[in-house]
Amino acid sequence: MKKHIHMLLLLACVLGLSFTTTSAYGQGVEVDLSAPSNFDDDFGVDDEWDMFEEPESAISDPFYRYNKFMFNVNDKVYTYIFNPLAKVYNWICPKRVQKGFDNIFTNARSTIPFFNNLFQAKFKNASTVFGRFAINSTVGIGGLFDPAESFFKLKKSKEDFGQTLGHYGIGSGPYLVLPLLGPSSGRDLVGFVGDRFLNPFTWFGIYDVYPEEVFDNMTYLRRVNAYAYKTKDAYQEIMEDAFDPYSALQNFYVQYRESQIKE
Repeated sequence: MKKHIHMLLLLACVLGLSFTTTSAYGQGVEVDLSAPSNFDDDFGVDDEWDMFEEPESAISDPFYRYNKFMFNVNDKVYTYIFNPLAKVYNWICPKRVQKGFDNIFTNARSTIPFFNNLFQAKFKNASTVFGRFAINSTVGIGGLFDPAESFFKLKKSKEDFGQTLGHYGIGSGPYLVLPLLGPSSGRDLVGFVGDRFLNPFTWFGIYDVYPEEVFDNMTYLRRVNAYAYKTKDAYQEIMEDAFDPYSALQNFYVQYRESQIKE
């Protein structure tokens, strides 16, 4: 048992550190965009680099060359690093346990959908989020189980600050592919920053609510569990039968986000 716990924490640290490197992705590492053609072929970059060249598309993609390059980098990291590690994590931690972890972290971050529903004047939805949090934190044993949905039919709300901005008519802006985090947009990048301020884990870290090593391990575990439990399979499903994987992921992301805003 102790051996499995140690392996679980080691995996969490490896994958978690990777997921927290968005802002530090290029620090200490220089990418030569004029690399030989074999490098360009590997990562989908043409010999003539034009960061602002945009193909004909209904989606605003002014940074197409950069986005395509980063998409291919991310895909190789997912395929050759994250996916094998996720398989080991799945062996150590069964899906039913991953679901419990996902429930706990979703419940703990209820402040994000709660406040974003308030910002959009969706008061009924905000009250549902609050009710879910109260029920799952008590009857659900700290959010481990989800009796709010199972017994009280209170559905999860996935409102975030990017949706709040869209609700008030702010356009999506240019399509972006972020290092490791994947598809985003100008609006959702701002929304991501806004949600950080609504995330209790952010404030736990600032005010040292827990010892630093406890907080770090919780953060790593949350991100590793999210990738293994949800992201990995969803990503592979989109990529498997796609004729053009870049466009497939782009279209899926844009349509999904627009459908969330219209709800």
